Amino acid sequence: MYANWEPTCLLMSSAPVDAAVTELFPAAVTPARVDVALRSLDAYEADRVEVWWQR
Repeated sequence: MYANWEPTCLLMSSAPVDAAVTELFPAAVTPARVDVALRSLDAYEADRVEVWWQR
């Protein structure tokens, strides 16, 4: 890890990579999350219609 935000290894620091992942990860997964949510909503609505028609 980091000691006072300095790398413990003098040859390489992953702090810039950590910052990039923290910034870019939400944007990368949000479209997938929206797609999953929409498919779940469609399935829920289809189930409700099926239950309604069974009455």
